[in-house]
Amino acid sequence: MINSQPQPGFYPQQPYGSQMAGNQVMPGQPSFQLDPSAIVARLNNIRMLASSLDRKHVSERTLAIHQLPNTIPVPLRFVPAASLFLCKKCGYKGITRVDIVPELNDKAKKTRCCALLIPLPCCWMMGLSAFCPGTPCRDAWSDRKHVCPQCENEAARWIALSPAAEVNQQEVVEALERLKIDSQLRTF
Repeated sequence: MINSQPQPGFYPQQPYGSQMAGNQVMPGQPSFQLDPSAIVARLNNIRMLASSLDRKHVSERTLAIHQLPNTIPVPLRFVPAASLFLCKKCGYKGITRVDIVPELNDKAKKTRCCALLIPLPCCWMMGLSAFCPGTPCRDAWSDRKHVCPQCENEAARWIALSPAAEVNQQEVVEALERLKIDSQLRTF
């Protein structure tokens, strides 16, 4: 029969790497201050990455956002999907409603024209379907509006196929303050 009491000279099994010598002190939780200017520089690099709503592939911008630590706030205009936010107008805290903008932006119109000029039937179909609202090609090339469901205020706009608007230090500082109060409010 196995005795459940520890035997003298034997210690309970610890996972490798968690054992410390008697003279070592367990390191405390690192406290660090986020530098707003470094966050602004990093976000402005991400804003220049390609953004699209392709069903088969994730855009470069979305991948870069997912690789950011949870302590870095992300602008709503970087994200095409509904996100948790705090409305600056009415104070509503919840998920944005995302509406598709009916008009194509200039970059999307150029992409549509290029698709019509390529002498392949699949490209012609994409270009022609971009004229019809509600088709997958048109929706993938359309901008998105983040709207507050309570006051109908447009919180941000995700621009398809183009870089997002530049991030400034003031909005990052405000977002960091909100993030200290509520860690779920990562998007601003």
